[in-house]
Amino acid sequence: MRWVQNTYYSASVISEESRQVIHMLLCSYPLTKACMEILGQQLVDKLELGFFMAPVEIIREGDAGKDMYLLCQGAVEVLVKDQHVVDMEGPVLLGDKALIEPRAKRAATLRLTSNKPTLVLKIPVGTFLHDFKAKLHDDVYVQELRIFSSIFHVIQQRLFEYTSVQKDMWEEVSTILKHLNTQMLIRNVETQREMEWDTDTWEQVNKIVQEKFQVSVLNGSALSVGNLRKVLFSEMERQYPVHQFKGPDARYQEYRKRVWLSWLQTLSESLLKTLPADQLPLKFQEGNLFNPSNYHTQIVKELRKIEAQLSSSSASGTKKTSLTPFFGKWDRSHEFDLSQYLEAFESNFRLSRPKRTQGQIAQRLALIAARCENLFNNSVAKMQHFLTKTRQHAQPDKTKKNSGTGTEGDIQRYVETLLKGLEVYRKRASGSTTQQRGKIQFNHREMPTGHILLNDYGVEKMRDLLFDTFHELLTTLDIGGKCVSEEYARYHLYLCEVPRPGDEVWPYDLETNYWVPLQPTTLIRNKDVMGVVKAGCLIGGEAWKPTEDDPKPPPRFSLRNMQTKPTLMLVLPQKAIPWLKSKQHDTETLKKDYLPMMQWLVTQHVEQLVWWVEQRDLLFQRRIELEEVVRIETKISALEKTHERLDRAQHARVAELLLHRFAIKVDPERPLYWDQLARKIYHSLITQINRNNPDMSMDERGNKAYTEWRYVLSEVVNLTESLDGTVQKTPEPPTVVFEVIVLQLRALSSTYLENHSYDYSGLLEEAPSLKVAEAFSETLIEDPIRTITFFQQILRIFTSHLQQVTKDTHILRVEVATLNQQRPQVDSEEGRTALLREQVNKLVHLLRASK
Repeated sequence: MRWVQNTYYSASVISEESRQVIHMLLCSYPLTKACMEILGQQLVDKLELGFFMAPVEIIREGDAGKDMYLLCQGAVEVLVKDQHVVDMEGPVLLGDKALIEPRAKRAATLRLTSNKPTLVLKIPVGTFLHDFKAKLHDDVYVQELRIFSSIFHVIQQRLFEYTSVQKDMWEEVSTILKHLNTQMLIRNVETQREMEWDTDTWEQVNKIVQEKFQVSVLNGSALSVGNLRKVLFSEMERQYPVHQFKGPDARYQEYRKRVWLSWLQTLSESLLKTLPADQLPLKFQEGNLFNPSNYHTQIVKELRKIEAQLSSSSASGTKKTSLTPFFGKWDRSHEFDLSQYLEAFESNFRLSRPKRTQGQIAQRLALIAARCENLFNNSVAKMQHFLTKTRQHAQPDKTKKNSGTGTEGDIQRYVETLLKGLEVYRKRASGSTTQQRGKIQFNHREMPTGHILLNDYGVEKMRDLLFDTFHELLTTLDIGGKCVSEEYARYHLYLCEVPRPGDEVWPYDLETNYWVPLQPTTLIRNKDVMGVVKAGCLIGGEAWKPTEDDPKPPPRFSLRNMQTKPTLMLVLPQKAIPWLKSKQHDTETLKKDYLPMMQWLVTQHVEQLVWWVEQRDLLFQRRIELEEVVRIETKISALEKTHERLDRAQHARVAELLLHRFAIKVDPERPLYWDQLARKIYHSLITQINRNNPDMSMDERGNKAYTEWRYVLSEVVNLTESLDGTVQKTPEPPTVVFEVIVLQLRALSSTYLENHSYDYSGLLEEAPSLKVAEAFSETLIEDPIRTITFFQQILRIFTSHLQQVTKDTHILRVEVATLNQQRPQVDSEEGRTALLREQVNKLVHLLRASK
């Protein structure tokens, strides 16, 4: 049969062997195994299946539904109110919560993220469940009991596996908030923006300034940020006068700027440790963590309610069940063993219809677990939304305005049109291709320039279409224009088809030609992924070759196609570079032909370097944030579990911190242990919240207390580190690339330029640029050979930095990935998952073979 994508088919249309594999798959999960043991072949006969692709939504938030789904392959993202919560990889069961609540609405959207056809099974378990109000024989309800018990255990396991995600995210929120608040405090002092600080806060400011900089802000001055800045700036100039500095004035200004920024950083970091939360520039007010103890409380409350109802019945026993033994210990203290409880329940209560009652208990507890999971998902969604906003705040938009107006969709359309033109061109061209599979080589005999491709068509309509497409492509990617004319681009840029994913431009071809990918392409170095070269960037050329004086030549670069469809690259061969093409050079040719090409090459290198530096710096900041997240989370976990007594100094400082910042009293004379302190902080916070928020529900109070508890513990961790003398080593910031380039260019200019200076200050602006013609003196231009040599040295400087920045970016990407792995991870049950995937692969093969 022919499988139409994104369509469900009845299991009746597949082979018996496929149905047997589905039977084995369903028996691999506790929930569906319970269903299969009761319903058997009926369930297999009723299910539906199909192949689906992203971005199809398997489940949509708000929809009604009683079906479960088995995602056999690929992955889905869980979205709540359009906010990403978590990713789930197949094989995995989805949508089980809809079975437990009458008239249930889906609490989240589950959207496929796989770009390949993904097998999905729809399992209509809901059609087999009975209503507890029906007057049926008690043994009939065995299936409800087993199904609802299985659902409870599945949801509970999932809930407690993923609660580590929200802790992790909260530490990330706290870390980013600290970073942002530090930067905002620096900015407010620098711009003299007034803060709404009370007298106590100004006392703290004055204390910090006196300790750190030996000066007083409150010495007869009005309390304002402007006066604070004025006092600090005057003190800095007094301590670092210009007459004591040896060197040019520009160097002194740079030095003074660094000192000033370090002072502001010190002041802001110290203020963050003392300012009340309500006086910080930026506060987290968009959600609270899900508190696992709320789940524990609700389970206990529900069971006590049920037992009370049964105890009042004449048909029941009177023995009350102790619930403590059915909860776990330590890290699993909130997890409930429903199976053991139901066994004890049956022996404690004499019921006329025990299976029906036990089934109802299982359903009601599963409903509590499901609602708690929804609360957890909402909590994570709100934090994710806050993280997205704060990251945008922390990372100002540095993207340059593109002169073209095209989108990725436009470029894809241009590529498809040009590929059709190439297909016709190849049919007309004589001879067979010399291209090796997987290897992209430049061969001017097999690849047309834009001019050749356009002239190859006798049909005027097709020729006009290709001409317009080529023009729009050059405009969109800003390839033609002021530096290189469109005519030059048509005559000298070759079109190279890249037909398959994974095809590579090998080092020799990359180093002997310039390449312009028309869609994002992966940069490889010795099989290691260095990053992605964006569409329209020029890369390659002689400057990418290892230098001859390298004692040990470094690994070389290549370009790998990352597109799933055929794509194109433009190639500018070395022989098309005018000063390499001709051996005779004169001043007029230099001005007319050489300088525009030189300008284009430099502009391309600068733009590419800007992009890579931004990626490197974002990864560097991300690494710092993750290191902080991992450190704080590890310290808090240790603090919660350590039954170790605080020494006298720790006790006194922690008590002071808790009292002055959080209004929590700790007896300074009574011995105190770290785990006891953690519990005391939580109970104090919940008491405060109950008193100040009488209109909040119990769950809301618990979640708010849990959120504030995590924050207070992080502050206690920071305090104890300072008491222990723990100094966090600040990583060396990345090289300020363009400042180094300017210094190198100035040194280079002293060799080539006579009686002429060029400050290269354009490279230090927000949008770096270098105007090549202005950098060359008239005297130098009169000597074309010397000018060409100078330019090639300039290009080599840019290329060497490009190579280094790509390497640094790759190293940072690996470090970020390693740090992510150090954070709490969900148990993936690798052995069982591997077996399931074998069964899935077998099923997919059988279904595909039935076409």
